[in-house]
Amino acid sequence: QPDGITAFKLDKIALANISKTPFRHIFIPQFIPPEELAKITADFPKSLDSEAFAASKKNVEEREVLATGDVKGAYAKLITDAHAPALKAALFKKFGAKIPKKSYSRVTLRGTCIFRPCGGPGSVHHDSKNKIISVLIYLNQEPLDANSAAGNLLLLRSKNKLNDKKRIEVPSWNGNLVAFFNTPTAWHGLETYSGSRRAIQINYETPDPLHPYIPP
Repeated sequence: QPDGITAFKLDKIALANISKTPFRHIFIPQFIPPEELAKITADFPKSLDSEAFAASKKNVEEREVLATGDVKGAYAKLITDAHAPALKAALFKKFGAKIPKKSYSRVTLRGTCIFRPCGGPGSVHHDSKNKIISVLIYLNQEPLDANSAAGNLLLLRSKNKLNDKKRIEVPSWNGNLVAFFNTPTAWHGLETYSGSRRAIQINYETPDPLHPYIPP
C-alpha cells in the first residue's frame, strides 16, 4: 500500500458508496482488518483508559498520549498511518473536493467513557468551520452494547432530534470507519453511554477558523 500503510485497507475508500442521508458520508466495515485490530488492542495505551484522561475530556490530543510514553507497536503504527498523505488524498478524492494548500491533519484519540459518561442530548453538534472532512475509526473488538444503540455514533437530521426514527446508526466498533464532509447540517451525537469506547479521529482542517464550508 502507498506510504507504507499497514494499519488499514486504503483501497476500501475507492470502493465505498457515498450515502446522502442525512448528510454526505461513507461507512466502511472493517477498515482495519480483524488481525490488525487484535494487534492494536494488544498495544492499546493504558493511559487512554485511565481516569487521568477520561474524566476530563472525550478527545485526547495525540501529543498528550505520546507524552505518556505509552504508545508502542501496532498502535503507534496506526497513528503514523493516520497521517499518511495517501489517506488524505483518497478521502478528498472520494468526496470530490480539492485539498486546500494550508490544510493539515489533526489526530485525536479516545479510550473510555467510564469515568465521565459520553453522549446524551447535549452531545448533538456539527463540527467547527475549520474542519473539512472528519474521520472516525473505531477500535473496540466487540459491540459496545449488544442490546441498544448506546455508544454508537448517530448521524442526525437536526440538533434537536437525537431519537429521530430516520437517524443513521454507525456501528462504532470492529475497525469500522465513518467519514463525512463537514457542513452546517452534519449533525451527529450519541445516546448516553458509559464504558469502553476506543477510537482514533482524524480531522482535515485549515488554520483559519473562519474558513467557509467547502460546498459538496
